Amino acid sequence: MLALRCPPAFHAPVAPPTRPAPRHVERGREASGQAACLATALLLGASVRTATARAARPKMQKKKKSKPLHFGPKKLRSGYWQEDTEIDDDIDIFDWFNAEDLLDDPPASVSAVQEVATFTELEEGLVPFDAPEYRPPPPKCQLAKGLKNPPFVDQQPGRSFTANIQQQVSDFGQEGSMEDADIVTSVQALRTMLAFVDGTLTEDMRAKGLNTRRGSQAQRVDLFRVGRLPDAPNAISIGTVWSWVPENAAAGSANFNKRSYDVNFQYVVTGNETVDGPPCIREVDDPLHVRILKYTVGGLNMVVQAPVTCTMPTADEDAMPNTNMGVECSTANTRDAGDLWGEFLPTKLAEMKLGNVGMLVRGVVDKGFLIELQEVTQDDLRLDRSTLEAESDALIGKLVGLLKRIKEVSECPGCINRVLYLQYCDGELRVISPWTEDELAELASFRQVSNKEVEELLYGD
Repeated sequence: MLALRCPPAFHAPVAPPTRPAPRHVERGREASGQAACLATALLLGASVRTATARAARPKMQKKKKSKPLHFGPKKLRSGYWQEDTEIDDDIDIFDWFNAEDLLDDPPASVSAVQEVATFTELEEGLVPFDAPEYRPPPPKCQLAKGLKNPPFVDQQPGRSFTANIQQQVSDFGQEGSMEDADIVTSVQALRTMLAFVDGTLTEDMRAKGLNTRRGSQAQRVDLFRVGRLPDAPNAISIGTVWSWVPENAAAGSANFNKRSYDVNFQYVVTGNETVDGPPCIREVDDPLHVRILKYTVGGLNMVVQAPVTCTMPTADEDAMPNTNMGVECSTANTRDAGDLWGEFLPTKLAEMKLGNVGMLVRGVVDKGFLIELQEVTQDDLRLDRSTLEAESDALIGKLVGLLKRIKEVSECPGCINRVLYLQYCDGELRVISPWTEDELAELASFRQVSNKEVEELLYGD
């Protein structure tokens, strides 16, 4: 037993009373003293139990560091994250290209432009070419926004780019016009590759979070399908499987469904009435007018499929180098009215050359009213800057260098009879081939080989 000594109830000195305290005061002092003794006993008992428990508890041993069970070379780390080594296990990568690799390529220019075939595509089928002519819109015209559809996709389920272009040339063109072709592609594909060359595509993908960054891997985006044509044995075809536009490159975004004044503006410049009704039904429902062009650029014979909204007026065709040259129509607000003459003017001129576009028309809209009209031809753009022609030819030369590299890789023995795609991944274009379901099943049936077995196989026991 513990001998407990009760402390006095009051520590402060108390002056002796002049007379005896009443009995109820004495009882209060005794109760206070007993409560203090009880509290002290409880505290001492708790401390004794804690000390006994600590003495009885076994001592904790220090946690030893686990020894790595890894044999062979260590996996590399990149930046702050561990690279996923299994991200490309379902594809074969044959080669990859960076825009910096194209800086030393010589400039190139487009020459010997001619039409191979022209037609208009309706829901019922293909009919002879019937594109409307461009006509200036009336001043102060009021426009309403409509649904702007994404660019046309060349290769999609139920639609083959190579089979369609061969049929189109056979029905509305000259036989044998593609025999000496090196590249068969579309204007949209050339625009996307040109954006990769000048850095616009890479910057847009980086801004949308599709490149490698801390905590996540780069997104793999299949842009083009690379194929072959029986009518052009020496050529490769490059058709889009995903249309790139800056508004459609956001990761996890919904389908491209932007309202724009371009819809009604195209109706006005082609002589049609503006689209009315709810915004959800205001969209372009015109037939698709297509020109198939053939020209030479940088030593490559190109066959290009070029959709057009309208063609140059008949009165101005004498001043154009070719007939049926297209007119590109779009709108802009007052804030972006001067962007046409900005840093991407060489890219715009290069696109006009590759698509054989005769004139660029932009309507400046303010609060739904057309307040200004910009009509510029290729010659007008050249007059703005003396070095513009050389800058656009330099971009086209880089594009030609990219096309030559793609063609060289696709003609390698390992790429023949393989399904090839051009894939964007982390600022690079890669020539890849996806594995078939049979190949993936065969890979899954292989037994797992440990790193130790691989090390013994390479270096012996």
